[in-house]
Amino acid sequence: HWTDAAKDTSVCDHDATALFSGGTSIELLQPGVYCGDFEVKSGDTAVLLEGGDSLYVFVDNDITIQAGGTVRNFALPADGLTAPAGFTLPTQADPAETAIIMTGTTSPGVLSVKSTGGNQGDLWLKAKATGTFAGIAISQHPSSVLASNQTHLVTGGGDVEINGIVYFPTQPLKVTGGGTIGNTADQFAIIADTIEVQGNGTLTIKIGADYSAAGLPELPESAEMVRLSE
Repeated sequence: HWTDAAKDTSVCDHDATALFSGGTSIELLQPGVYCGDFEVKSGDTAVLLEGGDSLYVFVDNDITIQAGGTVRNFALPADGLTAPAGFTLPTQADPAETAIIMTGTTSPGVLSVKSTGGNQGDLWLKAKATGTFAGIAISQHPSSVLASNQTHLVTGGGDVEINGIVYFPTQPLKVTGGGTIGNTADQFAIIADTIEVQGNGTLTIKIGADYSAAGLPELPESAEMVRLSE
């Protein structure tokens, strides 16, 4: 369930607009509260680190992964990265377990994974096994009401590989083109207020329920009641 006490969002830990500003094409992101729109452009890669509560909280801002941009929860040897003090560099065999939380009511943001001309935006996530928001890979606060022309978006061949739950309780999700979600996930579920497939959209979803293999909390059975509490 949702908990408003998870993070103090009155203090900004990181300026999302400053990422990639120095001409770098790869950034290591640390958990905390992010202010400003977060955009990963073509050729850029953001690697999520695990540590502390492993919560990435975005307040009143968009998360945009442009075609050719990547957000992933592991580093590759070719990245040439070194973990900062207090962190361990995640690998494909042992990826970071995190929760991305979108909140705010002043100007709520949307998640957009885009694809253009054969290039795709990629998003790799694994939810936390324990603690606050365990099992939730990405979510938006139910009080974050989007404008009528806003929606979470997966476009074209956007490759979204997620172990955990995508939870947009009061927000819409749109898929256009040929989006693929959760193709390799052991455990994956998506919950949104509405899910729309538009134009030539083909939504391919692998619904995974092997919580043991994923190392995540078990998904609710159909006979169990799911409720949202604040």
